[in-house]
Formats: sequence, structure tokens, C-alpha cells
Amino acid sequence: MSKFKIHPIVMGTKIFDKGMMTYQHDYGKKYTIPIYCRCMNQSLLG
Repeated sequence: MSKFKIHPIVMGTKIFDKGMMTYQHDYGKKYTIPIYCRCMNQSLLG
């Protein structure tokens, strides 16, 4: 049976207006969201 390791990698950030992410609450405040990808590696050592 193969075993995999999953590694999250932060690729960057996106800055939104907080009102767009909180159902129109706190408009005018900046909100930073990390952008992730995942890397899967197969373990060759049993």
C-alpha cells in the first residue's frame, strides 16, 4: 500500500475588502487571505 504525504504551500496572499468576505459587515477594512496549494509526495519507504 502506498503512503502519501501532503504538504501545504503558501503561494501568496490576496487582499480583499472585509465587507466582501463577511456578508457586508465591516466595509472599508482590509482583509488578507492566504492562497494555498498542496504538494503530494509518495513515500517509497514502506
